[in-house]
Amino acid sequence: MRTLLDARDVLDVAARAVPGHPWPRVCLALPFAFGGGWATEGAVAWRGGHPWGAGAHDIHVLGAAEALAALVGHLARPGDYLIADPHVLADGGWSVPARRWWLREIMPGATPHGGSRHLPHQVKWLAEHAAGEVAGLLDQANPGAAFRPGDPGAGRWCGVRAGGRLVAAACETWPGAGIAQLSSLAVHPSERRRGLGAAVTAFFVDEAFAYGAPSVILGVDHDNRSGRLLYDRLGFSAWPMASIEASGKSLR
Repeated sequence: MRTLLDARDVLDVAARAVPGHPWPRVCLALPFAFGGGWATEGAVAWRGGHPWGAGAHDIHVLGAAEALAALVGHLARPGDYLIADPHVLADGGWSVPARRWWLREIMPGATPHGGSRHLPHQVKWLAEHAAGEVAGLLDQANPGAAFRPGDPGAGRWCGVRAGGRLVAAACETWPGAGIAQLSSLAVHPSERRRGLGAAVTAFFVDEAFAYGAPSVILGVDHDNRSGRLLYDRLGFSAWPMASIEASGKSLR
């Protein structure tokens, strides 16, 4: 095992261990303290935050299962959590993680599988004074949203109005960090299945690319089938991710 000096070193090693995986460049762009990086043949690990939290006890590990297990054996402390590909964790002897999600990413020029992303809904950036409306919509449509108005990391909100009320919205998170992340998508229960979620997402993607973002990322829970299908249709690639206690390994 060798120690990596900084985030740039981690990115260089990750590019060889897991070519094209967005997780390292997404996490290491965020304004969280870099807690150290390590590498072995075929795997890379680092401590630090992620798009949904500061991650003081998180170890991000990517690579082959056997190499990953060797790294974790050296690094893990009581209370630590691993963030990794769930399939690799299973191959390395960990139990199936309860917390699983899909990291979704779209690059400029990606072709939507369901046709054009442009849909007939008037999506706009919302004014700051709409924070109360956004909070009310989240209470009804997405009470477990990762970000709410005023939260650290929450930036602008975009949304759709119908009949004078806000019926769909989503948040731009970590503005200024060099990544474009969409979070906390919410569509009022009475307005679902009308393409509003797709319209809000497409608006955000187009706005991000117009301002030069290299990609747009978001997270969707593993069990959120409708969300997964939506992002498939819009042309997002998918990367399985999971979080599990480092002590959750069942030795074979």
